[in-house]
Amino acid sequence: MNISFSSVDEAYIRQMIEAGFYANPTELIRDAVRRLREMSESKGDFDNPIYEAVMKAERNIANGAPLIPYTSALMNDMMKNASIRASRGEKPSPDVIPQ
Repeated sequence: MNISFSSVDEAYIRQMIEAGFYANPTELIRDAVRRLREMSESKGDFDNPIYEAVMKAERNIANGAPLIPYTSALMNDMMKNASIRASRGEKPSPDVIPQ
């Protein structure tokens, strides 16, 4: 089976491999097909807010949004900012919590 991808999709595939998420394009495609199959076999997964957030992130990456490596320093900064905002009484953005 031969599959052709748009340049945006090819760049995304290369980016995921270079970031170490997959060893090669075949591994990425197999994982994507497996996940799609699992979602279609599970009732209601397409209405899941976590699924929607992941899909939004994947669209952003595919459209060229920069990747931010997950590090303990990043997590510490996120926790610190969340604590400051919570102490001010700020509500989380609807983009980060299910409604």
